[in-house]
Amino acid sequence: VRVLRHLALVAAAGPKSASSKAFVFLQRLLMPSVRVSEEDVILPLGSVPFRMWQDCCEEVLFPLVSLDFAEVAESRAGLDPDDATMRQSSSSKLLSQVVLAHMPSWTSASGFPSLFLRLIRVIVKQAQSADEAFQFIFTESLKNLLLMISVDPQFRELNSGAGGSLLDSTWAAVTPSFPDLRAEVGEIVGSGGAALLTMAPAPEPAPRSPQARAPRSPGAEHGAT
Repeated sequence: VRVLRHLALVAAAGPKSASSKAFVFLQRLLMPSVRVSEEDVILPLGSVPFRMWQDCCEEVLFPLVSLDFAEVAESRAGLDPDDATMRQSSSSKLLSQVVLAHMPSWTSASGFPSLFLRLIRVIVKQAQSADEAFQFIFTESLKNLLLMISVDPQFRELNSGAGGSLLDSTWAAVTPSFPDLRAEVGEIVGSGGAALLTMAPAPEPAPRSPQARAPRSPGAEHGAT
């Protein structure tokens, strides 16, 4: 988690070129199907306990969506607003992809429902606060996630822990901010357009970056973790 957080700090507040590379490294480390070369590091993610994934979400992915890292608050404040929003939308997309990729092995954990609802609220909050010009990017990422869980038989059977289904609790968290989204997803599902979506979609190929090295985070010399 420490290495992932280090990369997240760069993605959140580093120069544009370093931020782009940091997102690539995060994608490669968290989703082993994304490989550019045989030298890429492949983590044994199948053996990672759910508790560590919770820590990864809470310490790395959730704050990355909001760019909320105390260690780089000053650098974050200096970002161009449009640049900051694009980083947030990229983070939201990455979070959705990671969840969909690993959800089959997470759903048996007792803490999964609360973690999933938390991530939904994180994405919804950022989507709601984004400028209209960028809101579409957030909502499309959210829509894809909602579409996938709506056609997943295993997810539909999950209980939220509060007396109802996790799917219903998810929509309860989304609908107040995006009242039309459920109808849009329902129309896609009802038309059979989601019939082939039986697994998480493959993420976009990471761009090649010859001799790329993991960038240093802003203020790393001063002990940022």
